[in-house]
Amino acid sequence: MKLIINSTQLENEFYRLIKQYKCFYWATAWAGVGSKHFNALMANKEKIKKIIVGIHFYQTHPDFIEAFLDNKNLQFVIQPQGTFHPKLYLFYNTDNDWEIIIGSSNFTKEAFNKNTEANTLVNSTDRNSVDFLKMAFKLINDTRQYGKIKDQKLTASLDYMEVKI
Repeated sequence: MKLIINSTQLENEFYRLIKQYKCFYWATAWAGVGSKHFNALMANKEKIKKIIVGIHFYQTHPDFIEAFLDNKNLQFVIQPQGTFHPKLYLFYNTDNDWEIIIGSSNFTKEAFNKNTEANTLVNSTDRNSVDFLKMAFKLINDTRQYGKIKDQKLTASLDYMEVKI
């Protein structure tokens, strides 16, 4: 287990994990573009197994939505009640070979370059890792029910964001 307390550490760990692992299972409140971590995700789209991204408060960048709108393994959440607000990034090879970053960082340029964020890196050798992995998959699977790939609300949100930005 490791505490990540600055954006340089976060970006370095994230980039390492993107290269090292074969499968991505993520849930994040917001996502952006224009950074090293976004470019790394774009170059490794085939590794996306389940990614859920929130679009509440119009914080997910329209270019991110457009880049992944046709990817059936990445869904956008319009949660009916409350706010979709997790930040969990599971990098997975097997049940005995995985790492998770969980904490305050959204998948945005600001989180990886400017903000003060705090995250924990947990891996398959840590104490209680079996339960941790099980709960991470539960979060991903439970929130996926709210996911929308294409619908009128998502299109309307995208149109609104283009006007706003």
